[in-house]
Amino acid sequence: MTCKLIYTTFLLLLVTLTAWGQSQKNISDIFFEFLNSYQKDSLQNILTDDFQLNRTYTTYSNDKSSFLDKYLRNSKAFNGKYKILKVISENEPKKFLVEDQSDYLKYLNVDYPTWKITIFTKNNKINMVTIDTTETYEKYSANIKIADEIFMNWLKSNYPNVSQEMLYNKEGLLAKRLKEYAEMRK
Repeated sequence: MTCKLIYTTFLLLLVTLTAWGQSQKNISDIFFEFLNSYQKDSLQNILTDDFQLNRTYTTYSNDKSSFLDKYLRNSKAFNGKYKILKVISENEPKKFLVEDQSDYLKYLNVDYPTWKITIFTKNNKINMVTIDTTETYEKYSANIKIADEIFMNWLKSNYPNVSQEMLYNKEGLLAKRLKEYAEMRK
């Protein structure tokens, strides 16, 4: 073999291995991708029928149906995204440190909280997600309560016929009111 042929073969092998390595997303990565883009049908396919979303700081949890119908809808209304800051554990269950970003927090001027998210799988599907607090929780919890109350009072004063349910169900309405509120506060 000539040097040129060996070099070309090596480059082709390197490109192939790189592409193959990048295309091997695991189920946790896919979960965040679908969640951050609000892909209900895609999420439904990767969750087990007995799926649960639990939070360590409250007794409220979501089953598969309420996760797909309520949690996902509210996340989309908030333009919520989980930004992975760190993979804490690659082993099952996978653990992540994430930043919870949303227009809701941005326009209410509340610092984005961080959460520890643990993803449990069964038969290559997600069967449980646990959201745990970090050191940002106390400050976040206090700030969001105050900011939310001020915003809701502003909303009632300026739009008395708009309910919280309408904000979440009418696409784009929450973002519109949040932007208006933020502009007014400048």
